[in-house]
Amino acid sequence: MRHLNINFTEYLTIETNYAMLITGKWGVGKTYYYKHNLSKIIAETPTLADASKKYEPIHISLFGRTSIEDIQTEIFLSLRSFLKNKAFKLSAGLAKAIVRGMLKLKNLGNIDDYISDVKPDVEDWIELNQLVICFDDLERRSNNLPIEELIGFINDLVENSNAKIILIANEDKIKDNVYDDLKEKVIGINVEFIPDFNHNVQAIIQYRYAPAFSQYASFLTDHLESIIEHSSAIDSNLRILVFALDKLQTIHSEILTKVLDIPVTENHIIKEKLKDIIRFVLSISIEYRNREITYMKRNGIDRSMTLGSILDISDDSTFNSATEEDNKNENYKELFIEKYYKSLSEYKFFKSIYDYITGGSNFNITNLLEEIETEYHLENQKVLPQYEVLNKLNVNNYWNLNDREYNSLTRKMVNYAENGEYKIGDYLTVFGYATRLENHLNYIPGNLLKRFKAGIKKGKSNFTFDDHLSDYLDIPQIPNFKDELVELRQTILALNSEIGNEHNEIKTQEFLDLFDSDTLLFIAKAMENNGEWVQIPFFIKASPYKIYRKLIGLSGDDQLEFIRFLRGRYSSYLKPEFIEELPFFERLKDKLEPKSKARKKNTLKNHKLDFILKNVEEVIEKLKKLKRQFSKSKEPSKCE
Repeated sequence: MRHLNINFTEYLTIETNYAMLITGKWGVGKTYYYKHNLSKIIAETPTLADASKKYEPIHISLFGRTSIEDIQTEIFLSLRSFLKNKAFKLSAGLAKAIVRGMLKLKNLGNIDDYISDVKPDVEDWIELNQLVICFDDLERRSNNLPIEELIGFINDLVENSNAKIILIANEDKIKDNVYDDLKEKVIGINVEFIPDFNHNVQAIIQYRYAPAFSQYASFLTDHLESIIEHSSAIDSNLRILVFALDKLQTIHSEILTKVLDIPVTENHIIKEKLKDIIRFVLSISIEYRNREITYMKRNGIDRSMTLGSILDISDDSTFNSATEEDNKNENYKELFIEKYYKSLSEYKFFKSIYDYITGGSNFNITNLLEEIETEYHLENQKVLPQYEVLNKLNVNNYWNLNDREYNSLTRKMVNYAENGEYKIGDYLTVFGYATRLENHLNYIPGNLLKRFKAGIKKGKSNFTFDDHLSDYLDIPQIPNFKDELVELRQTILALNSEIGNEHNEIKTQEFLDLFDSDTLLFIAKAMENNGEWVQIPFFIKASPYKIYRKLIGLSGDDQLEFIRFLRGRYSSYLKPEFIEELPFFERLKDKLEPKSKARKKNTLKNHKLDFILKNVEEVIEKLKKLKRQFSKSKEPSKCE
């Protein structure tokens, strides 16, 4: 920034009849630098007209300004702090330059109270030639304010009043055809703002965070190198940088208070992973602010690694059934990793941070700690021994091993796999490690496959369902072992599906149990817009008897809520899957029908149950109609 400071100081200290322009891309810190550096130079520089006085900086944003009067009003309002002192008054020349803007203000009082008498050499006049007026956001003025009118106003200030005028703009965004001709008349110095990213980061830490968040400022200073690494990706856009650092501040504050500041917490692993968290926050913030990703549009980066990259095998030979969208996401992910990480194996996805940055949820430190344990394979803040072995054998580390170490670790890894101690999604990776380097340990592929399948079955109780497993479990063409990998993949996906079904069974039953414990909450969850239960036919698993017993014991208001629930859920549009609920409602109808003497009596209780029965019958008719329509749509046409 030294060249800018030199030009700027020279402009202030010589006679001029022109303005100075500072131009640069949006977000690179032009305004920030003016406010924190150039304005100080202004305030410390004696005026040319009177060396006993210092220049007064005035900053006016032209964003949305529709007229010269608007600008004049802003200049006057910027001077109000001086004018509160009765000793200070505007010179006649200054008042003349902004009088139309003053007249726009209501409740201003007598204008003469603000304007000096026409007498020479009055010490407390505020003259135009002691002001340095910065007009910012030149390209963002309203279309109602013609550029020629604005330039004419500025030209009058610099030529006839000897005012010092600074313009800040992104010239690339000024589309007026007459601008180039007009600027030649009024702009004498044109300086391109070339940001010093390192300096800007340190300035942001000093001015934005140090006063209120001293620990966070120290943390950023300690990790300055990690931030500087992202300079090219940020492209000197300080708005993106501040957005990212603000998000990181929230995350750091939670980690500090909930983890690092608690003496009993084994927090050394968290400290070790802070660099990974910084990198993830910065990378996701940059991509989000550049509109490459959103909360819903994740472009395939919401998982940590794929087999092809782990095994260091070209993706050109990948065997998969990827769609065009899958390939597009994979291409984006490759570019993302190349931009922010040394290798894919370094990349860790933290859902809690992603959702927070992209506006999907508030930040939750508990979720982050669980994700850290999952991503780094931790238990009680220590890396699990089977993953210590796997980490030593990954593509970044195995080159550092000698033959004895490599063979020993590979055999340990296979034993861990056989005992079901790896996560279900890691078994293809482990098979790839065991058979790479042209099957260095001479495993018999068929026997190795049997051992792995036995291990997968054995470890089932330790596995969790992964809804995206099939998306990234692609198989590279490893010579001679493709058949084994395909069969292993099928085994993994089948077991994952089985675990998913069991998980859904348990989850559905827990949800149905809520009908008994808190009926209104059950209804609210079932009807929640975009909720997980809205489109699921959960009554397939419900007990008609249990639902009936609960219904007859509900209060009248709660019974009415149940009826509203039936009418809302089973309205005009029904998914074909809801047909499967038909047997449940038919059995519930059977329970509700008046068969006993007590049930046939003309009582208020029976009247309410009859009303519920009527609505259940309506649901049954709708489901039967849907079943007929669905069956008819599946029949072959007569012309076939």
